[in-house]
This record gives sequence, structure tokens and C-alpha cells, in this order.
Amino acid sequence: MTYLTGMTDRKLGYIIIGLFSLIITVLAAYCLRPILSPGETRVVAFKRIGSLGYQDPVRVRGVFYGTAASINWVADSVRKEPRVYVTIQSARHIPLHRGYLIVDVDEGLMGDRAIVIDPGDSTAPPIPVRDTLVGTFHPGISEALDNVRKLREVVDTFLSVSNRLAHGAGAARSLVVQINEAVAAVDSLSRTILTVASQTGATLSTNIDSLNSLVNSASLVTKTFSAAAPEYVDGVSGRLRDISVFVASLDKTVDTLRSMSQELESPRNILWKSDAENIRKKIVGLQTIITTLQQRMLQFKIYIKL
Repeated sequence: MTYLTGMTDRKLGYIIIGLFSLIITVLAAYCLRPILSPGETRVVAFKRIGSLGYQDPVRVRGVFYGTAASINWVADSVRKEPRVYVTIQSARHIPLHRGYLIVDVDEGLMGDRAIVIDPGDSTAPPIPVRDTLVGTFHPGISEALDNVRKLREVVDTFLSVSNRLAHGAGAARSLVVQINEAVAAVDSLSRTILTVASQTGATLSTNIDSLNSLVNSASLVTKTFSAAAPEYVDGVSGRLRDISVFVASLDKTVDTLRSMSQELESPRNILWKSDAENIRKKIVGLQTIITTLQQRMLQFKIYIKL
């Protein structure tokens, strides 16, 4: 009580000013630490980053080094897929060597993520700060839950489609009913085709039997004609030869009569002149008949030879 009573207002003011200055100094040091500390900036390329966001932590072997300062999506014309470039702002130098490993990992059920870095073997060559690093994405619980959700959507869609196919939707009939109707129609059509084929087969069999009978009859007639035709042709040829001989004799007789008619028509023969004229006309008519008969016989011989 004595100490508090002996404290003057001036001392109390000094104490308050000192505390306020200390708070300001601590806050300024914390805010200016990234600027004044020997930190660095590195760029890491990912194929995917999940729910990684701005200011998510960056740890090197479990020690906090910095945060994700920026995230840029850039189209890759070579691989035909977008790449994600994450800029890491660290408060101090990150000693990376060949064989390093940078992984985007999950940090909780709520989808929080962080970048974990394994610097690699310290005896290996170091990685320059200006090089673009390559990172990998490690799926976490949130991605697994998202995949389960997508799988559930696929299953629900499949169940909905199968239900519509089995029971129909509204005025649309189910696929099962349509398939049964199509099968029934095909079955009816096949029975009709079978009936028509049976009737056609019976009719075709009857027509084939009739055709076989006709062919057999024609074959029998052909054989009979082939057996009798040579004798008939020989008989006709003999008759034609006889007729030819007769016509030749008749032709000679006509020549004789013509010569006799010419003698009777002589100016010296006055008594039989009119009769000779009649005889000459009859001979001319007979000669015409003989010529026609010879031409017809010649045509008939040609037909017989053919």
C-alpha cells in the first residue's frame, strides 16, 4: 500500500508508455520479419492441388518455413492439360538438393492442406532458387469423401435408369415390356414365315414333280421320235427320189411333146394347126406345174436335211 501510495502520476505514465512501446515494437518486429529476414521465394508446379489455398502452410521436415503466397493456373500446350504453379514465400532459405520431394498433403477432415518438403540428401547438388520445382498431389480424406460422393451419384443415376427401364417413366413403357412385345412380334413373324415356307415347299414340291413328269414324257417322246425318225426320213427320201425320177421322165415327155407341137405348128402343116396351138398351151401349163413341183421338192429336201 505504501508503494502504491508513493507512486506518482509521472511514474505511472512512464510505465504505461513503456508497455505501449513494447507492444508496438513486438508487433512491428513480427510484421517486418518477412522483409528483414533472409527468406526466399520458390515456384512449385503441380498437376492438381485439391483444396490447397492462399496462405496454407509450408513445412520442411515438420518445421514451419512459410506459406503459399500465390496460386496460378496455366494451360500446358505440350501436355494438353492445365498446370498449377504455387509460389512459396518462406521466411528463410530452403536448402533443396537433387532428389527432393514436395507433396501437397491433407491436414484434416475439413479439407485443410499443406505443402510438405523433404530437401533431399545434403551431399547432392543444390537446386537453384530460380528453377521451377515439381510437386506431387497426395489425396486425402476430403478427396476420398468427394470420390465417394461422386460414386454415390453414379450409383443413384444407374438405379434411376434401371428403374425407368424396368418400370417405365410416366406414359413411356418399360424396356422389359417393349422387349417382350418385340420378341412376341418376332415369334409371330417367324411362325408366319415357317407356315409360308411350308406351303411354298409343298407347292414347289408338287411343281417339281409335275416338271419331272413333263421332262420324263418329253424324254420318252424324244427317244421314240429319235428311234422312228431315221426310218421315216429314209422312207420320205425314197419317195422323193421316186418322185424326182417321175418328174424327170415327165419333163422328158413334155420336151418330146413340145418338139411335136413345134412340128405341128410348121407352116407346112395346115390341117392340124389349131389343135397344135391347144396342145402347145397345155404343154406350157404342164411345164409350169412341173417347175413348181420341182421347186417344192427341192425345198422339202432342204428341210429334211436340216
